[in-house]
Amino acid sequence: MAEEHIGILQRTQSCGPYYLGGYCIGGLVALEMARRLLESGYQLAPLVLVDTHLPAGATLTGEEGKHAEATLTSGNEFARYFAAARNYAPKYYSGQLFLLCLKEKRFSAYDPIGKWHGMANTLYVRWVDGGHINCLTRHIHSLGTAIEEIISTC
Repeated sequence: MAEEHIGILQRTQSCGPYYLGGYCIGGLVALEMARRLLESGYQLAPLVLVDTHLPAGATLTGEEGKHAEATLTSGNEFARYFAAARNYAPKYYSGQLFLLCLKEKRFSAYDPIGKWHGMANTLYVRWVDGGHINCLTRHIHSLGTAIEEIISTC
């Protein structure tokens, strides 16, 4: 999946610096793209991930699990991403990573940072307003401001 997206990216912009980011499961795709691009010698701006969690044999329970299983059987694009995320084994990322965590918890055992320690050369964590869905609607200004500030440091 990352290779497919790298091909699309490079048809649009043949050389870096590349500015990559991802939201939720898309953050895992962006992480793998960034890792591969850096390994190939391309220049990248800091990677920005929004509410992205590292998988540990990703399984969802309760209502989230029911929704995910229904989606997986529907054959849509989200199902493809979720299946890829479930099987993804991330490798160390040698670049700068900004992890944007959301102030509204998704579930009671919410630890958005825990598994990220030691996964990147440089890890920055920033908390932004909102939850998983409303960070893109009602709280988009908080998210946009955080991303803008990160990009302005490049």
